[in-house]
Amino acid sequence: MAPKKDCGPEILELQKQMEELKSQQAAQEEKVDHSAEEGEPAVKDKVANGQPSELREKIEEFAELLQKDLKQVPTTTAIAIFALGVLTGRLISK
Repeated sequence: MAPKKDCGPEILELQKQMEELKSQQAAQEEKVDHSAEEGEPAVKDKVANGQPSELREKIEEFAELLQKDLKQVPTTTAIAIFALGVLTGRLISK
């Protein structure tokens, strides 16, 4: 077994980094909110609402393509491809 190591200083450093990141994120959010209050609330709404809908559309398109591909591939072929993938993964890991 590996000898035990004191991780206290590393944990403190990680906590310090997390606090810095939180403060940076809060500052960015305040900056975005402040710029939106200055006269561009519609742009913020479009960006906030546009990204999730675009992401949802892309995911739906991908799911439809995946379903079409699965319907085109016979079951035995799909099982054979999966088995070869498992075997290859096992052989590579050794």
